[in-house]
Amino acid sequence: MRLDDFTCLGRTVPETSAKYGVKVCMAGYSPELGSLVRVYPLEIDNPIKARSRCVLELVRNDRDNRSESWKLLGRNESIVSVGPEVPTPEVVRFLRSHLVSSIEELNDRRASLGVLEVSADCRGFFKTRAEVTCPEQRSLFDFADEDKRFGAAALDIAPYIEFADARGKPHNLQMREWGVYEWLRKSRSQADRVWGNLRLNDGRPTLMVVGNMSNRRNVWLIIKTFKAEAQAKPAPLFAVFEASA
Repeated sequence: MRLDDFTCLGRTVPETSAKYGVKVCMAGYSPELGSLVRVYPLEIDNPIKARSRCVLELVRNDRDNRSESWKLLGRNESIVSVGPEVPTPEVVRFLRSHLVSSIEELNDRRASLGVLEVSADCRGFFKTRAEVTCPEQRSLFDFADEDKRFGAAALDIAPYIEFADARGKPHNLQMREWGVYEWLRKSRSQADRVWGNLRLNDGRPTLMVVGNMSNRRNVWLIIKTFKAEAQAKPAPLFAVFEASA
């Protein structure tokens, strides 16, 4: 399938696969398909950046039966073109059109990608390798020695965000955006500044693009966050009556 309007939302930190080696996973969307899209595996040196609109040649990933999952027909040559960045407001409009209320709703739908809007404050914090109790999440730290220059293996901590979804249920989800790990790797002594970089608590809602793990589908990770302007609330009825009186 040739997809002419894939817009990248974010790339996860490189992960090691027994079949594919060290690769990255990319989440995006397609207005043509009207859905979120996962592309995996991808080479680390692929040219696609966040908010780039691309033309890709894709096939179904025969090792991943999640409905949003695809892979390149070949290697980087299947990235036909990488266009300019899509303006953030356009990305936000698409994400808001695909909002869900909770992780529970995503599980009920058997979805593997979704968008949550968090209006209240979020809290960013770090866990050490020993504090990550989920075996699948702990394994995300581990790379072969020669690959420790990349992402999670270069760090002794993993970033998490604590928030409540629209149904009020609390969550602590691991942040897997490659850019966050690269910033932490280069600025480990100032790790806490990463939360300011993400502008989690600047008074605007946070849109979280989340995805589940292929081998444990009720475990969710944050792929990317976007900031959005608060939606205007409708005027109360009594104000309308007063204005027309």
